[in-house]
Amino acid sequence: MLQNTLLYISIFCALFLGTSLGSALGASQMVLVSQLPFSIYIVWGSYTGVVKWGDNSYKTEIMILVVAVLGIVEKYLLEQDYFKSYLCLLIFPTLIFVALNSITPTERKHLRWLVLAFFVTECVIAIVEHNLKVNFFLTEDEVPVDLSEGWLFRSTSILGHPLMNAMVVAVMSIFIVTTNSLGMVSKALLFVLGFFAILAFNARAATLVSFFVTLPLLFREFYKAKGLRSSSIFLLILVLLVAYYLTVNVGIWGGRLLNSDNVFDGSAHTRIEVFEFYKYLNWDQILYGHPDNYAYLMNKLGTGGVENGEISLIIKYGLFFVLFFFPLLVMFHLKWLTRYYSKIDVWAIMIIFYLIGSANPNLSLPFCWTYWVFSFQAFRPELSNEDSEFSDNDGEALTEEHQDSLYDEDSLAE
Repeated sequence: MLQNTLLYISIFCALFLGTSLGSALGASQMVLVSQLPFSIYIVWGSYTGVVKWGDNSYKTEIMILVVAVLGIVEKYLLEQDYFKSYLCLLIFPTLIFVALNSITPTERKHLRWLVLAFFVTECVIAIVEHNLKVNFFLTEDEVPVDLSEGWLFRSTSILGHPLMNAMVVAVMSIFIVTTNSLGMVSKALLFVLGFFAILAFNARAATLVSFFVTLPLLFREFYKAKGLRSSSIFLLILVLLVAYYLTVNVGIWGGRLLNSDNVFDGSAHTRIEVFEFYKYLNWDQILYGHPDNYAYLMNKLGTGGVENGEISLIIKYGLFFVLFFFPLLVMFHLKWLTRYYSKIDVWAIMIIFYLIGSANPNLSLPFCWTYWVFSFQAFRPELSNEDSEFSDNDGEALTEEHQDSLYDEDSLAE
């Protein structure tokens, strides 16, 4: 009982309190408030055996932790304080993943409901903010300047920055669509809710990538649900018609995507210009990074941000260590996705995460990695026998036949 209570408190705090919402509720030390309960759970669980580290499937995770510790030491020797940065970017998401990998099916079901509660809350707040043209949880100095055109407004919801919100919602949406733990109607409604939230965040890259990658998978899920096929396709067509009407005929919902005279505007140009970052930094700054590099480069480029995730990582952490830990993070994603998903789903999830993350600085921020972990652990396909032929300690991918067998009639019923 105590174990379950601590687990659920840890999940809730990590999902909700390390955000602008946590700050608005008075949490001055958001990392401490959001991660301390999970830290206690991981230490206690490792000691009691609830969190299992024993098998060989965690080699990649251990390598990530080792590189993070070495990165902290390197920055200390350079007289730079990167303890919190490495802790939040690499250590916490990895430890949370291992902890959630050890939970029971009942605990995973409750995790799924908590993640869904976050997703719905995040999306509803974004849509309400968009309609009222008010950002609820930003502090006074963070509130964007009032804009003369309604279509320029960007919701900030729980996570604060519109682009971060959009990426998290897009990632959660594709995990929701590809899970076998929700019914077809639920998937359709949640996808539409998420899509309107992304429109409210006014993030063009996330809007386009989410629409063209996730929507075909939603059609596929409807096709698989044989008993619901006719009614589900009708519902999807109806929802898409409503979405099309609102997007095209109510201009403010099209945002920057439909109201800008030129889609390839200043923001898009910035994403090209950022590749010349090396012209403004010396080799020491590029190889070893520096906490001031981001603001310096942003000033040199004359932009409001460094619009590339990988370059943001390099200028902050340095090319030397990024070449170590970034491939490990990609390997980590691929290893666990191929264990539970078919090839098409693996590619779709990777495209959503890395393509959107590469269009903005999000890959250098902890939120996207942490919420990927929660989304994966909450919505990964339920296997009939976790340690059976469907997955082994070597991370063998599911075959197409195995993947199809996950979608039985019971799991698809509403």
